[in-house]
Amino acid sequence: MKLKLEVQDNVMILAVSESVTADQIAILRAGLGKLIQAGKKTLLLDLSDPNLAVAPAEVKEIAALRDWASELGAQLMIASPMTGLGDALTRPETLKLLTSPLGRLLMLEGRLRSQLKALEQHKIDLEKKLASVNSGPNSVNLLKKENSDLKARIVDLEKQIKFRLDHRTRPYETPGMGAKNDLAHRILVSVLEQEGILPVT
Repeated sequence: MKLKLEVQDNVMILAVSESVTADQIAILRAGLGKLIQAGKKTLLLDLSDPNLAVAPAEVKEIAALRDWASELGAQLMIASPMTGLGDALTRPETLKLLTSPLGRLLMLEGRLRSQLKALEQHKIDLEKKLASVNSGPNSVNLLKKENSDLKARIVDLEKQIKFRLDHRTRPYETPGMGAKNDLAHRILVSVLEQEGILPVT
């Protein structure tokens, strides 16, 4: 595996050539992690080299780097013609998507998904504590309060999602871009409804 770091339109691009094996994915994650730690939050992983070899078993693990980056507060898109891996087929197409209004909506969706995932895990942990506690009413009441606080945070997150979708600023006001933004909004709302993040209207 060979790596090359480039910058284009304020996007950090990590281009990969030759091959990616299972043990090399950790190297990819470490390299992307260093960029995120350095404050580089808009990333493009370029796997569009036609001679690049990636085993099918590694495709899912590489694709999961998107959610991993979202959890760290960054946006990662992947350029690749491989099924189930690329956000777009080529680097130019992926770069265009990454810097578009739709790309920003996808970034927001990723961050909200990460927040909701953390809250759901916290809820699971609290439910386990409630199921196993045997030390008296004070402990039970404390755990119930934590669970109530968690529910309030989930409701607040749902309100944030709706507010941001309803009040986002349009970057351009041309009719063509307005239509694209409306389409992006409908797509995102549909995805969030399917995931149960927003109530179905």
